[in-house]
Amino acid sequence: MDLINDKEDLIKYYNFNEDASCITLGTKTGFKIITCNPFKSYYTTKLGREIDIIEMYHSSNILVIKSLEKNKLIIWDDNKKIIIREMRLLSHIKIVRIMKDILFIVTDLKIYLFNFEDLSLIYSFEIHVAQKELISFTTNENAVIAYINNNLKSIYIKNVNPKSKFKEIDSQKDIEIKNNEGLKYNYLQLNKKGSILAAAFEGKIILYKIAKKEIIKTIENSDLKSWNINCICINDNDKFLAISNSKGNIYIFDISIENESILNIFGYFMNTEKFAYFNIKSEEFILRFDKNGNLMIMTSNGEFFKITFDNKKGGKCKQIENKKIFK
Repeated sequence: MDLINDKEDLIKYYNFNEDASCITLGTKTGFKIITCNPFKSYYTTKLGREIDIIEMYHSSNILVIKSLEKNKLIIWDDNKKIIIREMRLLSHIKIVRIMKDILFIVTDLKIYLFNFEDLSLIYSFEIHVAQKELISFTTNENAVIAYINNNLKSIYIKNVNPKSKFKEIDSQKDIEIKNNEGLKYNYLQLNKKGSILAAAFEGKIILYKIAKKEIIKTIENSDLKSWNINCICINDNDKFLAISNSKGNIYIFDISIENESILNIFGYFMNTEKFAYFNIKSEEFILRFDKNGNLMIMTSNGEFFKITFDNKKGGKCKQIENKKIFK
């Protein structure tokens, strides 16, 4: 997530690493690495330049950084304080993610997958919408990508890891999910396995079982109609989905089929009531569930929250941690 500010330590970029054990922060002068459990500023490196993107390889000292040049990345070893590799693409780099041993790069024109060990190209394909909210990647050994096509009327899903053991999606053929209602997509989010896709429209969220292109659940809530969605995440066991807007509202929905409060309508399940909720005083932030099922929140001004909720009764979430990076 990119931000603009005049302060030296203002956050330009922030994101959780692959397993949500750390947070990388790009600032006006370098970067900070934060550990999530316990939450603390692990180390700070001053590079004397603004960091636009910074992503961590697993939970290591190896970082992928985009700084002064829009089409260039460096691979940085923070133990040795040296650049160990450089790569330059033909167009503006918009998104960088590292999943297992694959480096995903999204530019204005294409999505690239590189083998992280030697930066050899695994696969690339053209896209028409390079918007981070409308592209989602899996976070395990299956390299599954969901993205929107040029007319915003279809979602495409690719299984692009040649070593993947995930056989539900044919690696030689895209899965297309058509938007028959003509609604505008706001956000796409895959679950960890790449088997379920949450697609946010105007006023509703639809969950698809990808391999069969089936709708397994629809979430419709009157509050969502006025929402500008800024984040969606699904917990590790696919039981809860968290969604937030730019007003600091966070809703958690029970998306398990076993939930008795949902109704079977036209062959799929509909949920209309939020299961749990929370609010923070911030317009820009990101969400991730940790391995214990708690929800972590990182804001653009360096404030961290960890909240929990009753996974049987729901209700208002309980804040169990609130820390600030900058005093």
